[in-house]
Amino acid sequence: MESNNILNPQQAAKYLNISLSTLYKYVHKKVIPYYKPRNKNIYFLESELRNYVLSNRIPSDSELQQKAEDVVYG
Repeated sequence: MESNNILNPQQAAKYLNISLSTLYKYVHKKVIPYYKPRNKNIYFLESELRNYVLSNRIPSDSELQQKAEDVVYG
């Protein structure tokens, strides 16, 4: 079950294990999704931060080897 907790910037930075300044850089560059109701404070959904963290999975060497063997040997 995904959590839809609303996080403030301090909580989001802690969740991502990054500094607050890095979080604001990500926001400025639109690297991570955020919400800014009435053009005031910014907020984050925990589930969206989780998706961001899991978005760029790097396969292990054994997975790559298996994939190569599947292509070669069918």
